[in-house]
Amino acid sequence: GEIYRIEPEQFVREVLVRQCRVIHVTASKTHRFGHRGRGDLRQLRQLGARYGFGVETVSPLTVGGERVSSTRIRNLLFEGRVHEAGALLGRPYAIYSPVVPGAGRGTKLGFPTANLQIPPEKVLPRDGVYAGLCGKVRGSDYEAIEDPLPAAINVGLAPTVRGDERIVEVHVVGQQCDFENASIKIEFLRWLRGEQKFESVDALVAQIGRDVERTADVVEEFQDEKLQAFEQFCATDYVVRRGGHDS
Repeated sequence: GEIYRIEPEQFVREVLVRQCRVIHVTASKTHRFGHRGRGDLRQLRQLGARYGFGVETVSPLTVGGERVSSTRIRNLLFEGRVHEAGALLGRPYAIYSPVVPGAGRGTKLGFPTANLQIPPEKVLPRDGVYAGLCGKVRGSDYEAIEDPLPAAINVGLAPTVRGDERIVEVHVVGQQCDFENASIKIEFLRWLRGEQKFESVDALVAQIGRDVERTADVVEEFQDEKLQAFEQFCATDYVVRRGGHDS
């Protein structure tokens, strides 16, 4: 968090130049940096001339007449619109997490779940139930999922069985969710429904059954879809020099 509180010139001097040994920056016209976004493209060019790195400008990426930005994607996630967020990202929104022991409530209901340990700074989509994909992370490669399978994902409080404890839990369709001592990756594909408090456990179990059926259908449909792929990105790219080589 400290890096977001330093002034623009100090960020360039201390982080980009001294620590990263930057040689080139590619930035959109709307790029801001430093404390409270005080640094802009004009100042970045001035600092580049002073400290000896190049600055290239690219036009912001737009979809549907609006600029693609982290703020726009976060807002979609907060509204539960994970499919649209995935279209802007060019991939499904995902979270990675170690699996932690749960209370076994899902198993007792007939739908065993993996319970996740999510750091508080991680952006989660709106509370509710989602259809997605889940699988073990392959070694340290967080882009690779071993045998991704359809998964119903619950984000929120699980009010019928837990009360006020915020959780993320995953039921892999047709599986026992045996992820002990593993880290998993979850990809959010579609919003299914908001959180509900059911009158009985039987009513909850019936709804979970419907959620699981819909999850399988969503994943099957998704296999034929193509999320929008971008050749140009609105993110800033800092090219740095490591050990005499560009990277």
